[in-house]
Amino acid sequence: MFRVPAAEAAGALAYLDERELPDGAEIVYHRRSLAVRLLDSGRAVQAVAYVANRGCRLYCGRLAPETAARAIARGHGQMGANREYLLNTLAHLRAMGVRDAGLDRIAALLPPAPAAAAAPRDGAATAAAAEAGPEPAGADGSSTGGCGRRSGRRDLAGAA
Repeated sequence: MFRVPAAEAAGALAYLDERELPDGAEIVYHRRSLAVRLLDSGRAVQAVAYVANRGCRLYCGRLAPETAARAIARGHGQMGANREYLLNTLAHLRAMGVRDAGLDRIAALLPPAPAAAAAPRDGAATAAAAEAGPEPAGADGSSTGGCGRRSGRRDLAGAA
């Protein structure tokens, strides 16, 4: 989740729409405006989220954590390794004071990274993953559980 100044919101949305909703591509995510409460202040704001399209043939539904971990360990998209994406997501959530038990479980089940990919670009992600344990789910009591469930990628929150 990122806070974007109102003056920069249009540019940030254009960038995210291009990345998440490319023209001519299969619709994997839907852009939604959601009411959210900020953890640091308790203030209610509007946020933009890219939510998984459950009708998409690429939507994998409710996978067992072990199956999701195996798929993530092997996966690599245009933005990089899925393992790195998961570990970076967990690091950013922790930095905001949010724990997601479902994602923590999947990260804990990842097989060891191949030697060439063992060091993610974000060192904090490795440290965050090492701390993974049985913690409460996210602030709203839910868990994404991986593979596009619940909210897919949440890259931008409110232009407050």
